[in-house]
Amino acid sequence: MYRATHEGNNRVLAMVRQIRRRWRTRIAIRGMAIVFGAGLLAFLLSVYGLEVARFSASSVLWFRGILWVLVAGLTARFLVWPLTRRVSDEQAALYLEEHEPSLEASVLAEPCAGSGQVVATGGGAFLNPVRRQAMLDRGLVLCLQARPETIFRRLGRTGLEANDGKASEDHPDSKDRTVGRE
Repeated sequence: MYRATHEGNNRVLAMVRQIRRRWRTRIAIRGMAIVFGAGLLAFLLSVYGLEVARFSASSVLWFRGILWVLVAGLTARFLVWPLTRRVSDEQAALYLEEHEPSLEASVLAEPCAGSGQVVATGGGAFLNPVRRQAMLDRGLVLCLQARPETIFRRLGRTGLEANDGKASEDHPDSKDRTVGRE
């Protein structure tokens, strides 16, 4: 795993840890709701089953055992197992992009705050007005534009072959423009 030595990188990693904590909290709440709802339904069904069986001693033992096994299985499946999975940086980034736009803006602002930084983002980051303004306020912004057919053609190849091993400004199918200030 990546180890940060720079103070700014440590703050970004702290934000990623916060994202993971929020994600785990959300998983735990959802798991508890499922366990509670399904457990309550199983309890009500066992009460009905005991009523039909006229509360015989064997039916009480059977329904009690089934209920405990069911609740334990639900807890393991919807609470323990999801919380023990390791969350990768990519998963945390996807969660951040989909569910925490305010936190995504602060994660983006962190690397933009330093001088001499090169920050590469996808087009979606620049489309959001708050993130776009954060990038424009902190320096030079370079937007690379290409026609869709050029992008599709480039995606058909891998690595540096995608733009013939040259910087995109040398590529005839792309137009570059600089927005912002230095």
